[in-house]
Amino acid sequence: MKFLLKFLGVSAIVLGAAGAGYLAYSYFVSPEPAPVSSAPASSGPSPTTDASVKLESQKSTLGFWVNTKDKSIYYISDEGKINKSFGGRNEELSGQTIAGFNRIIPSPDGTKGIIVLSYTQDSIFSLYDTANNTWERLPKGTIAADFDPSSTKIAYLKNSGLGALFVLDLITKKTAEMMKFNVLDGDLSWVSKNALYFTPKPGPLSNNQQVFYIDIADKSVLPASGETGLSYLFSRDNQLALRLSGGIAGQYSLALIHQFGGFINNIPFLSWPDKCAFKKEFVYCAVPKSLPPRITIPDDYLKEKIFTEDVFVKYNTDAAAGDYEIVYEPQSPIDAHNLVVSENKILFRNRYDGKIYSLKVKG
Repeated sequence: MKFLLKFLGVSAIVLGAAGAGYLAYSYFVSPEPAPVSSAPASSGPSPTTDASVKLESQKSTLGFWVNTKDKSIYYISDEGKINKSFGGRNEELSGQTIAGFNRIIPSPDGTKGIIVLSYTQDSIFSLYDTANNTWERLPKGTIAADFDPSSTKIAYLKNSGLGALFVLDLITKKTAEMMKFNVLDGDLSWVSKNALYFTPKPGPLSNNQQVFYIDIADKSVLPASGETGLSYLFSRDNQLALRLSGGIAGQYSLALIHQFGGFINNIPFLSWPDKCAFKKEFVYCAVPKSLPPRITIPDDYLKEKIFTEDVFVKYNTDAAAGDYEIVYEPQSPIDAHNLVVSENKILFRNRYDGKIYSLKVKG
């Protein structure tokens, strides 16, 4: 089967500077939130009725993550409430309503999550701790953040005055400024002990961008070698990444690269990072069977102007280029994103009904 897929420019949060430390997060109500489209199930095929996938959330969701310690699923309902799902049981954990939800940045062990709220004038980054059901807000002006591989530190960028990169130790609660780093907008990915990557947000025309390698040990920033790209997915299991690049006349390509930018090979199908997940030497992706003509990717996807019907594919990064297998072709339409591979299951949010599902896979 031949698949057509284009690109999702993952929307990133902007960078900033100044100030260190944490402020107690005691509210969610802020300036007026930016409009967020919420596509009802009627905008596409009916919700998932496929017997091969398991329903994991009782409610429609905005986003989720998996706690690897107890295997529970934490999600934000479309009502803006934090919920926990485990063993078929659902528990609402907080009466606070989250407005302006943008995305979730989970810690590698899933015990914490940074919830990003986007408002007309600003963005708020807040840390949620599943162990004690508490919130703490990252300093005002934070525009990008990520956890270290041990889940005990957070790197964040600020753009107040001269931009700077900070590291917060979640155990000691101490913050250190690592270096000046003045950028406008993008994402942080903390992939190994001292290595981070900064990916600028694509421009209005979805232009390819240069990725930067940050070494916090020697406090250096270098352009990652290789071609530029629109969107990236970095693996913490190895030194690999997926790079989505945009070409002329709406042509896009997905490539497997070394994290510092060296090209390995082209992926024989087209998907985007929000629809893929690394697990050791494998990449699992939800791959659209087709896309309508004359669409703008990623904007039309992010604005929910289009929905995809996906198949699930497993790609072996150790094998020769072109070696992949279809692990599942749904019997009813699924538009899967926010993929997480946990043990022998792929978890995902189906955009048609907003609910979380799991699919068992081998190896």
